[in-house]
Amino acid sequence: MNTTEAVETNNLLDMFSDLLPAIEDVQGLTTWVLLMHLATDEVRCELSLPSSISNGKINGWKERIILPSMPLDDDSIEIEAPDLPDIEVPIKKKA
Repeated sequence: MNTTEAVETNNLLDMFSDLLPAIEDVQGLTTWVLLMHLATDEVRCELSLPSSISNGKINGWKERIILPSMPLDDDSIEIEAPDLPDIEVPIKKKA
């Protein structure tokens, strides 16, 4: 249900962007989807902006960014998190 609403909001932002230039400030963010496919020897990803959804499944895209595939080999890469301060996110209950 949330994904359906997000895709519909993406379309509304496009339709009314000329009439309401500040709508993104009011409504929030455009929703993109990160898709991943794990094959036996690689991981393939794309970052996509959905344009339509039917029965809970995205079936149309405004933009698709295909990312380079990443081979799965024996060379492991260790990624260390940067030393950053903790961020507090305020959580409010909706009325």
